[in-house]
Amino acid sequence: MQLIEGGSTQADQIGDLLSADPALSSRILKVVNSAFYGLPHQVTNIHKAVVMLGFDTVQTLVLSASVVDVMVHAGEALRDLRLIWERSMFSAVTARKIAQVLKNRHLEESFMAALLMDIGMLAQLKLHGDPYARVIRGELEKGQDIVLGEVTDFEVSHERLGQCLLERWNIPDLLSRPVLYHHDLAGSEEEPDDIRALCEITHLARQAAGIFYSPNKGVSIQDFKVEAGRLIDMNANEVDSFFRSIRDEVMDVALQYGLEVRGLKSYTEILDLANQELTQLNKTYEQLNRELLAAQKRAEELAHGLKLANEKLQRMASIDELTGLYNRHYFEDFFAREFSRCRRYKRPMSCIILDIDHFKKVNDTYGHLQGDSILRELGERLQNLLRGSDVAVRYGGEEFVVLLPETGLYAARIAAEKIRRAIAVDSFRYKPNQGLEITISLGIAAFDGTRGADSPQDLLKQADTLLYKAKESGRNRCCF
Repeated sequence: MQLIEGGSTQADQIGDLLSADPALSSRILKVVNSAFYGLPHQVTNIHKAVVMLGFDTVQTLVLSASVVDVMVHAGEALRDLRLIWERSMFSAVTARKIAQVLKNRHLEESFMAALLMDIGMLAQLKLHGDPYARVIRGELEKGQDIVLGEVTDFEVSHERLGQCLLERWNIPDLLSRPVLYHHDLAGSEEEPDDIRALCEITHLARQAAGIFYSPNKGVSIQDFKVEAGRLIDMNANEVDSFFRSIRDEVMDVALQYGLEVRGLKSYTEILDLANQELTQLNKTYEQLNRELLAAQKRAEELAHGLKLANEKLQRMASIDELTGLYNRHYFEDFFAREFSRCRRYKRPMSCIILDIDHFKKVNDTYGHLQGDSILRELGERLQNLLRGSDVAVRYGGEEFVVLLPETGLYAARIAAEKIRRAIAVDSFRYKPNQGLEITISLGIAAFDGTRGADSPQDLLKQADTLLYKAKESGRNRCCF
């Protein structure tokens, strides 16, 4: 790097330096004579190779060889890391091929930038060991977002870490800046044109590698086609054509650099796997849809059950179980609201309290079951005798209350007498062809909207006092 950047470097100086490392010289000669560079004649002299390839290409070859040495050595410590380096080599070959398609003059730089893009993973692994290795496996085996995992668990992504390392090692911006943007191009639009172009090439190369190394191949193919169409105007058919021969190219170049790629599937096989994934996804979708429908049905059943339970609870909270009339709890709340309304709008209302005459004697003579039957039947009769706006309540024991909204004392007296006569005239059920004669006593109090009572309790107390007056007067009568 120092020799090349010196400005007055001669090819002989570069050749002499490379010749001092026989392993590196032989590797460069092997790469130079490969189909990847397509030189017309066999090159056997390292000095001649430098002249024919040019300084930039030689620089890329030396750096690439050095990086691959590091990759292979580091890969011994972690099985999954070898796949990362294979993927980097795949990205490098793909990046160079994309640059050729675009007629970008920076072919070698495209190769090198893609090869270096995951160098930050080495640093992460060195810093964090096994916890970071688990993040790598999450990406390779489950397709998890590695950048998100890195930032969440280790506070810095391999993109940023790799770019910082390359800057510290004085690697040119043309190679280091694409490393920063190979996952996400956001911000790369501010880079100079040549760097921005390499950022896009490296980004596409990473996505291309995902097709062959990601567990979600169908999704990766679709992602690449979308990005290739957006960035370089490559349509779906051109994408398929682009990948047809790429496996063999990757395996050849990797071998020339001393990295053997094993088990890399062809693009045709990848497409088959993607179709299988799609079929499985459709099956999974159908299963999920069935499960969703079943869950919706269960939810509807639960909602219906909950509605019924709520209705039952509401009924239990407001309805007397024996008679089916409202209970005292409901009555007190309704009475307070209705009294307040009548007072506000100066409207009349009346209250009737009634109970069964000599009910204790009925229980003692015929039993409590028969007593309950009479209470139940009385509730039914009250509901049939009242208007829709009237409210009948079992207040407690054999005592009942009837509220008559919008009803003055005169109309309330008529309603009370109607109830009393209906109860007295028709006997209650006892045995077949046999009934029990039951009578009731009633107390009636009214509120005209401005006077007659100061509160609901006052009106109820007045009706209760009149009920006792009816009983003292001989029962089976109404007092008002």
